[in-house]
This record gives sequence, C-alpha cells and structure tokens, in this order.
Amino acid sequence: MKFKRVEIQAFRAYYDVKDGTFDFTTKSNEVADFISIYAPNGFGKSSFYDAVEWGYTRNIGRLLRRDKDDQSSAKAEESNYILKNKDAIKEDKDGFVKLYLTSERKPVERKIPKLRSNQHDYKFTENETLETRKFFQEVIMSQKLIDAFLKEDDAEIRYERFIHSFGDKNLNRKYKIITELIKHNNNKIEGLRQELHQLKALFETKLNFNPEIRSIIDTEIEKLKKSIIKEKSFLEKTVYPKLELERKLLSEFIEKQIESFFNVELINTLYRKIDPNPKHIAISFKCDFSNEKPLLNLFVTGEDKDPPVIPAMYFSSAQLNILSLSIFLAKALNVKDNSGNPVDCIFIDDPLQSMDSINILSTIDLLRSIVVNYGKQIILATHDENFHNLLQKKIPSDMFKAKYIEFETLGKVKQSFSD
Repeated sequence: MKFKRVEIQAFRAYYDVKDGTFDFTTKSNEVADFISIYAPNGFGKSSFYDAVEWGYTRNIGRLLRRDKDDQSSAKAEESNYILKNKDAIKEDKDGFVKLYLTSERKPVERKIPKLRSNQHDYKFTENETLETRKFFQEVIMSQKLIDAFLKEDDAEIRYERFIHSFGDKNLNRKYKIITELIKHNNNKIEGLRQELHQLKALFETKLNFNPEIRSIIDTEIEKLKKSIIKEKSFLEKTVYPKLELERKLLSEFIEKQIESFFNVELINTLYRKIDPNPKHIAISFKCDFSNEKPLLNLFVTGEDKDPPVIPAMYFSSAQLNILSLSIFLAKALNVKDNSGNPVDCIFIDDPLQSMDSINILSTIDLLRSIVVNYGKQIILATHDENFHNLLQKKIPSDMFKAKYIEFETLGKVKQSFSD
C-alpha cells in the first residue's frame, strides 16, 4: 500500500482541488518511494496529514489523542472545529478527499457533509474511526504524543500519558476498577479487624452486671464476633484472591501490549544510527504494577556500567527528539493491515528539532536506508527549506524514486514540480 496521488478540495487550508493536488509519481511515471513536501509553518502541512488520515480512516487521531489537561481549551476547540474550508462554506463548494493507492483499483474518496447553521462536520469520538483501517493511524507520525510521555520524568504520569495516547483505555479502566475494589476490600477487612478488637475489649470489660444480663451480653458479643470473623475470612480467603488474580492477569496483559508497542531492539538500532553516543547504548521500557498506581519506567544504560538514567532528566532536546523519531519508526516499520499485509507507507511531519548537522545527515541516511532496504514509501513534510534542499542532494531524484514538492502559499501547491 503506497500513495500515488492525493486530491483535496474544500478541506481545512485547501480551497480548490487544483491547488490541493499532490502527485507522488516520478517523471518515469513510477510511484515515488521518498517524498519531501516543503512548506513554511501555516501553509497547510497539518491540513494535508489530517486530510489523508480522515480520508482513509474517517477520523483524525491527533485530535482524539490530544492532551486534555486543559479541559476548557479542549471544549472550546471541539465547539469551533470544522473540517470544511471557510471560504468553501460561503460558496457551498463540495468538499472531498481522494486517495489514489497502489492497493486499490479505485480511489478512496470521502466527502465532507454539507453544513447547516451552527452545525459541525467533525465529531470528537473514536467511534467514527473505521475499524478495518485503524492500523493506518500507526504510520502517521505523532511525535507530539510520543514526546508527551517521553519527556515526562514522573513514571506514574508517563504511564497515564502513554495509555491516553496509545494504550487500550478500556483495559486500563478495568484495571483501575479492580484496583479500587481491592482497595475497598482491604479497607473493609481492616474495618472488621478494628471491630473485632473493640469487641474483644468489650468482652473483657469487668462491669458489675448481674449474671443473667452478663450472660446475654457475652452471648451477643460472641455471635457478633463469629459473624465478623466469618465475613473477614470470606473477604480475605475468597474475594481478595479472586480480585488479585484478575488484577495480575490485567496487568500482565497491559504490560504485553506496552512491550509490543516498543520494539526495543529496533528502537536501539535506529537510535544508534542517528546518535552514536557511546555513553548511552541501550534504552529500555519497564512497567511496574507493584504499587496502587502503575508506573512506566524508561531507562538508558551505558557501556561503563553506570546506573541507568532517565532520558527526560539527562538527555538534550536533540537526543529526546531522536529517541522519539526512533520509537515511531520502529513501530511504523512493522505495521500490518487487517489482512496481515505490511503497510508500506510512513508519514513524518517535521522530524527535525534541535538536531545538529551530524544528526541531520544521519537522519537522512537512515530514511534513505528505510526506503531502499525496507521497500517503504516515506512522505515527509518540513518547514525547513535548507533541510528540504539537503534531502534533494542526499536522495536525488535521478538516482532514487524521489519526489520534491513545494507550496506557493496557504493551501496552494506549486503546479510545476522539479524531480
């Protein structure tokens, strides 16, 4: 599955299809394996990625998984978010996205619904995502979401951020419910223990009751004691083991899911290709469910057997960016569709952040290697013109199946492209 062409009309930054057409074929009419799209910030790069994802999956993952720490900001965004281009709304212009793929005979087309007054054409809900195409969200780089948990130095918050963006929320919700039930069960056992202690003290009280009254009191206390002991035993020997077993099974399942997300061996291989720092040779991820709240630990170890360090506290911005890119690529390289076929396209948005010249050259070498050795199609967008020009020198279109595209202005792609 590779992209031959993308046509966008009346979607976000793009008004007309003639300005929103992206042709990914070379001069020899072959599908390009490497595409670099250059556009300054605000020209429509994000709109391009949103259009492609929405066109294929009927949803936009970055909007669903965005950080919701600021609830009022999130609600304001939801109340104002509309897919259709504002000028196109005024003219009642049809909006659509067409995706021409090597795996499909006909283009995948999705039309933007007509808008009425005070109506919105995008719903902030995961239910809109086509179940058979959810896999596609894993080949569109969500570096901001990876950064959200990667740059967090608190392991508890890191776990929550990971689950929010990439984990199984329903499974995690079950784990939290079971944990709360265990906590409630333990509190109840402790409460019964306290009651037993109070009854024992009451039983041993030497007050001047007449023998008949004393006998009645002792009998009732003994009945209460047996009832409490029975309930306490049931909670300790029946309820707690079952809850704890369920918690253990859920934690093991969540841990396996997280481990499957992080292909540690490949992450380390990719990271060392970009940043061959001898002090940091191995990155590892480890879940910890021993406490009430789960932890996602992230460590980097070195060859000199120094204690592991936490990247968020010791890595530079460039190193964190390289690690983020490595995590994404390691995941994207192994994505399969619902039939088990490899997904051969990878979308990367502005991969450069605080990198020095050596890291930039190493990143280009890595991307070229992925195209050549893995047979993948990389569609990369950048706001950095120098990087775009450097890519043309390092991955020239006369030696590789490469295509270089530029924007003229907001939502308008240049009609004459140089190969």
